[in-house]
Order: sequence, then C-alpha cells, then structure tokens
Amino acid sequence: MVEKLINSLINYMDGDADRPQGEPLRYLELGVDNGNTWVEIPTKTSSGREIIKVGVDPYGKYTENITRMTSQMFFAINEGFWKQEFDIIYIDALHYSYIVDQEIRESLKILRKNGVILMDDTIPLKEASGTVYAEDMVSYCEKVSYPMALNHSEADLHFSGYPHVQGDVWRSLAKIRMRNPELSIRSVEPLCTSLLMKGKQTLMDNVPDDQLSWDFFVKHNEEILQKISTWEDLDHYLNANRQP
Repeated sequence: MVEKLINSLINYMDGDADRPQGEPLRYLELGVDNGNTWVEIPTKTSSGREIIKVGVDPYGKYTENITRMTSQMFFAINEGFWKQEFDIIYIDALHYSYIVDQEIRESLKILRKNGVILMDDTIPLKEASGTVYAEDMVSYCEKVSYPMALNHSEADLHFSGYPHVQGDVWRSLAKIRMRNPELSIRSVEPLCTSLLMKGKQTLMDNVPDDQLSWDFFVKHNEEILQKISTWEDLDHYLNANRQP
C-alpha cells in the first residue's frame, strides 16, 4: 500500500542529520477521497517530530480537516497568501494528464529541499484503463462539480476501463522523461505509483504530445517508468538525488 511508501519517506527524512531538530515535516495530499491513505499518515514521527498534514479535495467523502477546494484553487491561494512548502506531496486527484501536469508544476514550486512528489495510478495495465476520452472527462467533471460534494463515487461506472480506471497520468511521466533534465523519476509497480525528485536524468527522445499513444507507452514502458523493486533501490534513489 502507498501509505507504507509514504511513511518510509517520512522515516528517511526524519533521520536526516542535516534537518534541524524540532523542525516539522510537511505532507500535502491532493485527492483525499475516502481518506484511506490520509488516515495512515501519522501526525508525529517515531522520534516525536511533528508532521503537519494538509489535505485538498473538493468533494471527497472524508472531510475532517480537509481543505474543500480543487488543487488549482489551493495552489493559487497558497501562492498568494499561505505560502506553505512541503516535504512530501502525494498527487491522487483527477487522473487526467493535463491537470496532473499543472499539479506537478505547482508542486515543484513549493517542494522543500530533498522533497519527494508521488503520483498515483501511473502504471495502467491495459489501454482502456490508461486512456482518457473527452466524453468521460466532461461528464465526470460535471458530475462532481454541479452541485459540489454530491453523488461522488471513487470511479465513475461509465469510465472506459472501469473498475480499473487509472487515467493517463503516465503521459505526464513521459513528458518529464523527455523534457526535464533537472528532475528524476522512479516507479514502484506493485503500488502503481511513481516518485519525482529534483535531481538529474538522461532524457528520452522527445516526441510531440499527440504522439503519446498507448502503443508508445507499451513500447517505452521501462524507459518511462524506470521501475524500482526494493527498499535498497529506494534508498539509492533518494541518496542519489540528495542536495547538499
């Protein structure tokens, strides 16, 4: 489960000798939904360090201490007023690559030194679950927006690929792998989750967005995802991208 990965990152950051004692860790979750991951993230580390949790979801079923707005609204208000920064940002909201692209750009602006962004549902197993169609997206957005907070379901029964709806977040990863030498991606296949840090990478050959088809993903799967499978792999990834 992804909460184990997040808590492992928390423990790693808590043990960072360069982090001032008493400085809280800050965790942002976009798309709290039922709260399944949210409730598993503690408010203190094993050493007693405070973890400040911020959850954002306009219509999710879990509402306790959750900011009830879209991610776009949150980022705008945060930039203008709150000016919060975070060590871990978990993106699990609307799984549509053009929205995820925005969320990644905004998350990078408020990511603390040596922070990690996690993206959910980045490894679809079939075309129907890894593709977003206009009619699906428009009807879903209308359903959850008008009126807000009513008739929410975790995945729309009418989405292509239901119940394994993942969307095309993989396209966001592909764009980063082709165009951002200052970032670094790894993916954990059993969790269907990818990690993003500021670091460095060797880029894939760049192609236009309209060529990011399902066939492209299948052909370049390993190159896009750069999978890791052990805690040792994760530790190496974190240390390799560590900023002094």
